[in-house]
Amino acid sequence: MPADPSGARTTRRSLILVTTLALALRAWPLHIPYLHPDQEFVPGMALHALASHSWRPDSLVYPSGLFMVLRTAYGAVATLGAGPEHLVHTWTSDPWPFLLVARVWSCLMGVIAVALTGLLGTHLLGRPWGAVAALLLAVSPVHVRESHWGALDVPAGALLLASLAALARARIVRGRGWSIAAGAFAGAAMAFRWQAGTALLALPLVELTDGRRSMHARIGRLAVGGLAALGTFALLSPYALLDPAQMWHDLGVQAFVSFLQAGPPSLPIATMLALGMGVPACGLALIGLVAALRARPSAVAVAALVTIPLLASMLFAERIFIRYTVPLLPFVALGAAAGVAAIQRQLAGGTAIAIGVGLVAIAIVDPLARSVATVRLLAREDTRHLAGRWLVEHAPAGTTLLVPGPAWYSNPVLPPGRFRLSSYAWDGSTFNPAEPGARFLITTQHPGLPSQGTVPPTIAAWLEHHARPVAQFRALVPGGTPGLFEPPDANFLPLRGFTDAVRPGPDIVVWQLPEPPQDGTSGMGR
Repeated sequence: MPADPSGARTTRRSLILVTTLALALRAWPLHIPYLHPDQEFVPGMALHALASHSWRPDSLVYPSGLFMVLRTAYGAVATLGAGPEHLVHTWTSDPWPFLLVARVWSCLMGVIAVALTGLLGTHLLGRPWGAVAALLLAVSPVHVRESHWGALDVPAGALLLASLAALARARIVRGRGWSIAAGAFAGAAMAFRWQAGTALLALPLVELTDGRRSMHARIGRLAVGGLAALGTFALLSPYALLDPAQMWHDLGVQAFVSFLQAGPPSLPIATMLALGMGVPACGLALIGLVAALRARPSAVAVAALVTIPLLASMLFAERIFIRYTVPLLPFVALGAAAGVAAIQRQLAGGTAIAIGVGLVAIAIVDPLARSVATVRLLAREDTRHLAGRWLVEHAPAGTTLLVPGPAWYSNPVLPPGRFRLSSYAWDGSTFNPAEPGARFLITTQHPGLPSQGTVPPTIAAWLEHHARPVAQFRALVPGGTPGLFEPPDANFLPLRGFTDAVRPGPDIVVWQLPEPPQDGTSGMGR
């Protein structure tokens, strides 16, 4: 079949446009700080290792791929003259620049994941459908949201896709270079997320079933791919191999938290996927799966080998988060593109094109709207930063503040060491109304995330009669509907229902408590 240069150019342009859209949704607004759970964990370990002139992470609960990336980036800055001690001091006073490095990395890997989805879609489904698959992932609100955090899931998912894309290329190119690349990317994926190691399962399936090569050649390609995977994993997560006892201990702690420790109920997996890609796209993906089982069973087998273990690990866990679905979303996007292609093949002429375009439009309208709403909300300063700045401006240094917990995600963001923090506990059990022992009491509440912000009834009743609110910072329109949030997560961004959301964070009220009486009485007669 003769080449079609104009078709190839159109495909490239479509992928460039889709990738640009993906970048716009993920890069804005990275410059606005946001307090996201666990975001300081890996950067803090990387800086501690830099200050200790070490490359060993403090914890092996995660493989150390992200740790290595940040340790290298921070080390490069230190060699330019800043020095490790200065960086650690800067981290203590303002961690945001260090967190921004991790967020930029995650953003770029999210955009790469979109581009790789497009390349895989073009390889498997043909020229127009790769761009469609990439578009569906580009507007995924969960993929957009998670690409804003300096976390593990988006890079791991992108590296998993890179391994599969290299394997697809290895099927049509002579030599072992692409097999080596596929193995290296699979090892890197596992070095970011243990679960992404399912990419390793695709290597033997693809290499050993390549009927166009001799068995000797197949085994040789598999061997070099496996060695590349091992070498890359060892380079990015060496202490998982050098200190297996510590690794298994840390994994055991994490397994207890994930599989045995009860907490707020997680959203059903089907709901998570629907929130990530939209219900129409999930429905189209089912149609695409049926069609692919008939037309490309080998591709379905590879996808199943990679995704089913990921799903199984989620099904048996007591506590799962929507970010765990990130590596699955590209496969839903590819399946949905295959579904639209299958429907269009049953039609003819202009009707087929119109229906195909209509189906894609229906599939992206809700995810795109929620992605834009997420980005717009992230562009507004968080209530916790607003409350923290107000306290710095209105409360003298050294003032004692009563907060729900001394270190919790719903607290105002405060400069380290400026105030003394005391806890009244989530249930108010440690609060002494006769002697509050503080000048200000902070209440935080959020109807969409009650586990992260609830005012104890006893505290609320006492405050109504004995204190006055001096500052309020609202995340929601008063009396508004909170939307859908993820119950076990401390993420104050809705997954659906943005109408009444004013800004991220909980509703925060700063209460001024009565002055201690001069005569030693309790002052409770007010």
